[in-house]
Amino acid sequence: MKFLGHIAISLLVQWSLLLETSAYPFQAGHCNAGPIPSSPSNQHYDYGGSEPGLGAIENAGFKVTFNGVELDTTKTNYINPGETYDVAIEQISPNSSANFKGLLVRADNTEGDGSEIPVGAIAVASGDVSIKKHPTCESNSIPSVTHTSRDVKTSAQFTFMTTVIAPEFRLDVTLVESGQTGIWYYDLFTLSTAPPETISPVPTPIPNDESPSASPSEESAPSASPSEESERCGPKALDYDERFGVKVKKVGSVPVISAAPWSYNMQPMDNFSGDSIYFLDQLFGKVYSYNQATKTTSTEPIFDMNTSKLPDGVTLDWDLGSAGQTYKVKSMTKTPTTNKVVLVMTSSTLPVGWNKADAELPAKGAYSQWVCGPDQPFWMRDIFRPGVLPACSDVGSGQTTFTGYDVFVTYTINDDGNLKNPRPFFVAENYVGPGHLGGGIATLNDGDILYSVGDCSHFGLDGTYPPQMNSEHCGKIMRIKNSETKRKYTVVAKGVRNPQQMRIFRRGGQTLLGFMDIGGATAEEVNAYPLKKIKRAKQIQNFGWGRNQKDGKAREGTFYVGPGNGLKLGADEPPCEESAPIGEAGFIQPWIQFGRTPTDFFYAISSFAVPTKGLDKFKLIWSEFNTGMLLGTKQDPKFDGNYKGPARSFKIRLYDTSGNELKNGFNDLVKEELGEVGYFRGDPRLFHYPDGSAGVFIERTGAFYKLTEIVLTQDVFK
Repeated sequence: MKFLGHIAISLLVQWSLLLETSAYPFQAGHCNAGPIPSSPSNQHYDYGGSEPGLGAIENAGFKVTFNGVELDTTKTNYINPGETYDVAIEQISPNSSANFKGLLVRADNTEGDGSEIPVGAIAVASGDVSIKKHPTCESNSIPSVTHTSRDVKTSAQFTFMTTVIAPEFRLDVTLVESGQTGIWYYDLFTLSTAPPETISPVPTPIPNDESPSASPSEESAPSASPSEESERCGPKALDYDERFGVKVKKVGSVPVISAAPWSYNMQPMDNFSGDSIYFLDQLFGKVYSYNQATKTTSTEPIFDMNTSKLPDGVTLDWDLGSAGQTYKVKSMTKTPTTNKVVLVMTSSTLPVGWNKADAELPAKGAYSQWVCGPDQPFWMRDIFRPGVLPACSDVGSGQTTFTGYDVFVTYTINDDGNLKNPRPFFVAENYVGPGHLGGGIATLNDGDILYSVGDCSHFGLDGTYPPQMNSEHCGKIMRIKNSETKRKYTVVAKGVRNPQQMRIFRRGGQTLLGFMDIGGATAEEVNAYPLKKIKRAKQIQNFGWGRNQKDGKAREGTFYVGPGNGLKLGADEPPCEESAPIGEAGFIQPWIQFGRTPTDFFYAISSFAVPTKGLDKFKLIWSEFNTGMLLGTKQDPKFDGNYKGPARSFKIRLYDTSGNELKNGFNDLVKEELGEVGYFRGDPRLFHYPDGSAGVFIERTGAFYKLTEIVLTQDVFK
């Protein structure tokens, strides 16, 4: 999942309503683009207008509060993305007319021209049964609630959480007064997730050969943080690197079917020999190729689930209802034979020749749990087979999830470059729904496949026990035998949450396995460890995720996390409880980690790269889904007794080929490709070109780029 990730997924809560639209006091016209009209027929408005500040709600005797703090119509109200706010509309005047029989609250961006985008999620507060989701607003992707009772009210309660970083959006509040028929009070509150501080000066790139040598202090520990930062449980905020940036140059693109927000799911695949890499349209089941030597990209897919030969019995025409968790084709890697590849596809049925999966989910009903928290408790009888997600779920409520089958298939590349002659050799069960579905893949020299499963469960939890249990394949890295007859696997690593990318590479004279791991609410990770130790089947390496049966603790990065509330998003699901000892015995801690802070509105790691060309100072770079930011470290990984904690990391400034800074990171590339679309998250995915240089693929546009390290001038930081 993209989040959480990827994730990119739609984070708008979907609600099932039984009431017809005609039962609502506000009809479809009030949920179209733009503010509610100021002078509709047969109605009178005390109208806040298109400009905030007129105070119609206050004039009606009410106030709007977020976590008890009153919103001000005369200024921008700053809130933090990803945090849940208790919202109340409360009576502040005792006069008899200070009550209402109709209410509509909408949250959307401020374009007002039909380009509204969802900016968050609105949920009804427990016990406020007369407040419902407005079906027409929701169908237009506008978070909203409405009052449906015929009884008058003096207050309303609901919750609101921003799920994108928007420099400005609006909260429209309209009350229908009960004392005088037809009197409507409407106000516009301006909110923002952007910090009010000004951004630091922009460095100017200069050629690499003008680089001054790095000072010893550059690699030292960061300066002391403010007291509130030091007391916060989680990784520290990151600074921008003052010496080095990265230039971004477009190389090409592959077709995309939809570029609308959260309507895509794509990923590059780079673990191949030769001159080619591949781009997967995971949502629509297509594969495209790019040859670096000839600089050619396939304009037609070399594999298409609708026209290419599938293994007998495999079914890919299922529909989950959300793009970010739909993997018709999931992963792809090389084989020892140059004209053959392995393609992983998620089928809703078992292929012919299998009556059960080779790796199965935990036994049915073995793991039950309360989800959604104390305000909306829901008993989930089987957390690995939840079925229809309850209304309290922050993502995908009402969605029908199911058990899918990750089918590993060897394909032959024919003379035309297309994939032919499918030969399935392994099947693993996985949960298909909003959750952690894994997909990181790499090939060993003997042809065995390393594959990260994900923890097979949904967001908000600490993984429970299976990721720490050697007998379960969820939360593991498996070593799968590429054999049509043996159909076997071994677990080589455990305690991983949701790795979507994996790479075997050389560093410091030894071969390492590296993988990114999408975290919960505390730490995003890149891990690296000697491959020879990973391959030792008798000693399963433990990366910490999931509830350990010996000490009852779950680990995320270098922190212990609590059980969490399943199906809930937010800054503390699962909560960070305390720091774990650095170098904790029995656990491998990350090469780097980072997380959400009061100044960094991160959501999840989206990819990593360890290039051997084009970048010199940065030993590792990685990207972030929400901000589109590039980050990196200049330190190699340390292991076992040499490990002193995660490597120091930096945010990295990006520039186009004209020297202009991409102030919104890789998200600015979306604007370059699509124009003024109002919302520019593109979901960057780093990868490696065949020559070892780093690239980035933008899922939303299908465009891919080459990354080159540059040196920044120093005086701009004085």
